[in-house]
Amino acid sequence: MIVPARISKDVADAFVREEHRHHDPDQGGRFYVGAWDANTERLCDVGVAGRPRAPALTPYKESILEVTRVATDGTFNACSFIYARCASVARDLGFYAIITYTIASESGASLRALGWWPERLDVGTQTFANRPGRKDGPRADWR
Repeated sequence: MIVPARISKDVADAFVREEHRHHDPDQGGRFYVGAWDANTERLCDVGVAGRPRAPALTPYKESILEVTRVATDGTFNACSFIYARCASVARDLGFYAIITYTIASESGASLRALGWWPERLDVGTQTFANRPGRKDGPRADWR
């Protein structure tokens, strides 16, 4: 059985560092949620939610929340549990909408299980690091 766990940024960062497949820990967040596996008595998943990263959403940063990291050890349904917890906390805090992004190699099954839907399937290759108009200029070495 999976139950919610209150966690700190340090705990979330350590878990992401250990378990996330393709990202380092996030710089910051508004809140951090954990999933505790009561059967094995260990943390099995964490989620980090923060302000939207997309520059186009900056004007809405007080009303839209972005799930920036979800990392799991593979426990069944843990990802869906974390997304649902993030949505619940966002709703309780008065956010209008919650968003997240996935890479093409991920199935998105956890998101579809919650009734989330893709707003846009192909966002192209532009990133925060190489977008036109970046104050310090586009970076070619963003990876």
